[in-house]
Amino acid sequence: METVRHEIRSASKRVQQLAEDDQDSMFPMTIPGVGYYSALLIKSEIGDVKRFPSAKQLCSYAGLAMLLLLLLYKTPEQSERKTNTLDYPL
Repeated sequence: METVRHEIRSASKRVQQLAEDDQDSMFPMTIPGVGYYSALLIKSEIGDVKRFPSAKQLCSYAGLAMLLLLLLYKTPEQSERKTNTLDYPL
């Protein structure tokens, strides 16, 4: 069990270092509740922000990406229902 804890601590330190070394990951961490892992995840989902001509287009893309994630990761109970509506607030 101690070996597993050591591996988790090691991986967590590596994620923290990657986020701290990446300028693009620092901005999302200014949002309350967004830590190192989440910041890197957000960056990997969005990619290069310069590909978006405006903040509005970036937000639109981010909303679409979130919608797709919600659809992909429904709970088994939600997947069993035969409905065309989303069970998540947008």
